[in-house]
Amino acid sequence: MKLDLRKLSCVLLVLLTVPSKTFAHDGGVGESDRDRHDGPRKLRVFDSRGIVVGPLVDAPFSSFSSGALITVNGANVVVPIRRMTDSGGHVSSTQYAWAEGKPWYSTTDCSGPPVIIDTFAVLRPLEVVRRGTDVTAYIASDTDTASVDLRSYSDAKDRCSAYDLPGVGGVWMTGFAYSLTQYFLEPLTVHY
Repeated sequence: MKLDLRKLSCVLLVLLTVPSKTFAHDGGVGESDRDRHDGPRKLRVFDSRGIVVGPLVDAPFSSFSSGALITVNGANVVVPIRRMTDSGGHVSSTQYAWAEGKPWYSTTDCSGPPVIIDTFAVLRPLEVVRRGTDVTAYIASDTDTASVDLRSYSDAKDRCSAYDLPGVGGVWMTGFAYSLTQYFLEPLTVHY
């Protein structure tokens, strides 16, 4: 029998590029009962008590790569997460924390709710602020504001820097606050 290498390479290419679940219709390896009935399993974020926070979603347009999708007061938001680091700077492979940003404020001392500057948010914009062990998500109001004076920002843990940016437009004022650590305790984990 003569072997046609071009046909064989095409068949191998198809077999290697098609997911193995396609060939597992009999419930064999690669497909579970849940996959057949409910669609593919999705990664979810859990708090330290095992409570489901929400599905894990990619956030490629933000400064963080992923977050938990949650609904707060009717608003869908993606709250960013990051891998935890210990006091020695070692990054955990299994534990996550709420990822705080670098918030701006309309006050000179970083007090009060932050002004939300998130031009890439697909859902409702938010800013996450960590004060000690308390982490709060400040969720944007329904509409952006024409102009606001930014007077300070926080670029590191418990550090405030005065900086004057008058008349910044296209930002959101805080609509409401949601205490993340009151409802979902750290460390967070990600799994099915």
